[in-house]
Amino acid sequence: MTLTASDIHRLIEAWAARLGVQVERIQIRTMRHKWGSVSTVGNLTLSSDILTLPCDLAEYIIVHELMHLKFPNHHRGWQVSMGMYLSDWREREQRLKQLQAEEETLAAGSKPDGQQ
Repeated sequence: MTLTASDIHRLIEAWAARLGVQVERIQIRTMRHKWGSVSTVGNLTLSSDILTLPCDLAEYIIVHELMHLKFPNHHRGWQVSMGMYLSDWREREQRLKQLQAEEETLAAGSKPDGQQ
């Protein structure tokens, strides 16, 4: 199933309410090196590649970024809270990293003459 921007917006709204955080603006755009980011004032930017992911991985990215509105880094509080809301977040994170590595390998293999 392919996700739409409306699906992503609904996920964001549901998770923002569940986490008790305020999202001021949502933007989905091309991002080269990140799946998403969130500013301290609640501006959430997600990579357009999120639309190609399975729903559970898109959900992980959304929760990951929204949790930064409560915890600015990935230290203990962030990790514990992630576990409270997504008990399998580490597994999802690993699947996302594996998927990203596979896509990078495919992209590197499609360049002419082995160029990087």
